[in-house]
Amino acid sequence: PNPATDILNISYGFNTTSTHVSLLNITGQTIYESSQMVKTIDLSNFSKGIYFLRISSNGESCVKKVYKL
Repeated sequence: PNPATDILNISYGFNTTSTHVSLLNITGQTIYESSQMVKTIDLSNFSKGIYFLRISSNGESCVKKVYKL
C-alpha cells in the first residue's frame, strides 16, 4: 500500500531475472538497493517522508513516489 508504514509491498507487471530495485530519499541518495526482484522492502528503520522507488529492467525504468507514515 502507498502510503506505507513499515513494509512496502511491490507488485511487478512482468517476470524477468534482470531487475534492479532501488529506493531513494528526497535528495536522490540511494538508501536501499537490490539486483533482483524483491516483493517487500522493510521501511521500519527509515524516517517518515517521501521516497522514490526505482525499478529498472531490460533497459527501461519506472519511478514511483512512496509515502512513509
